Amino acid sequence: MGWLSVPRGPGKLLLAAALLAALALPVSALGQAVAAVGETAAGRGDSVASVSETAAPGFSVAADAASVTWRYPVRLQGGMGMITATGEQVEAGPFEALKAFSGALGPARSAGLWGYINPEGDWVIPPSFREADLFENGVARVRTEAGWILIDESGRQITARAYEDLTPLGGGLAGYQADADTSPRGQPGLWGVLSDEGLELSEPVLDGVFRPSEGLIAAEKYWKLLFIRLEKRWGFADSTGAWLIPATYTSVRTFSEGLALVSDGGTATYLNTRGEAELTLPYPAAYSFSEGLARVSDQRLTGFVDRAGEVVIALQFEAANDFSEGRATVRMGGLWGYIDRAGAFLIQPRFEVASSFEGPLARVVDGGTEAYIDQAGRVVWSGR
Repeated sequence: MGWLSVPRGPGKLLLAAALLAALALPVSALGQAVAAVGETAAGRGDSVASVSETAAPGFSVAADAASVTWRYPVRLQGGMGMITATGEQVEAGPFEALKAFSGALGPARSAGLWGYINPEGDWVIPPSFREADLFENGVARVRTEAGWILIDESGRQITARAYEDLTPLGGGLAGYQADADTSPRGQPGLWGVLSDEGLELSEPVLDGVFRPSEGLIAAEKYWKLLFIRLEKRWGFADSTGAWLIPATYTSVRTFSEGLALVSDGGTATYLNTRGEAELTLPYPAAYSFSEGLARVSDQRLTGFVDRAGEVVIALQFEAANDFSEGRATVRMGGLWGYIDRAGAFLIQPRFEVASSFEGPLARVVDGGTEAYIDQAGRVVWSGR
């Protein structure tokens, strides 16, 4: 997760870069796959990186992901289609855009509007939204002409009204942005906390928020002299908008596996949910924990440390991404491969671009061609 500095969102070969631009995948290939020409995967409320990394949220799934129904977007003649986890094409579409999804419903776009399809490619919620997220526990964030709302899997609006902005859902919570008419201070742009049942759990009293995580919200506070904004700091609030960890940090990452990485402009420290420092690392670049390990870099090479701060995978990679499904993408010699938690290669570096696994499959660019591989590295679908 990228360092947070504002409340809103977010191939080495030219051919690979062009493919990624067309498929709307970030170059690091992190986050949820969105296949659409000229479109990015980030929605409103996503972070903006304030240091050298432009990061996207990691993707985590249940341990029994292989038993879940997955669908993945692929580019076909005339538009977008989708494949199963075994690489079989689903007879549906074509669509303008699709997002990889598991479960009952996934976002798809037609005639410039988003709706939701089932794994067979049939429309369940007709396309009527300007933007649409994946469902989380039966609730999704969508943008209508009136603003942002939450809906259930029948398409019914859950929120009582539309909002100027909503963060993505996280753990049953979202941040909402009020307008001047509903702000207690009469100021537009203040933020409160919303439940996934559409209930406003707090008044809009926060200067900025990010996607909630593990019950806490990374929140921004402007320190002011009279009516002049002097500087902003980050801390963490609960679902009522009360500060649990004071806003004293210049940058933070959201909680992951019980720890949040914060900086006061100098060292990087991991805090627990009580605001106590559990770990400080000496590296100029450090990242959130994922599957028990955190990336660290000396600004030349990257490796991984455990929760005790011990280096468990030596700093040896040109670049790396977080662990997902027991694997991490790493780059050596200009090509990407996949390692296990011991640092051994499960899939040797051979891809111009490699994404983190989403369930059984990962998206790669191999020889300038988009493809999907399984966890053994076998190509199950290729755009050739």
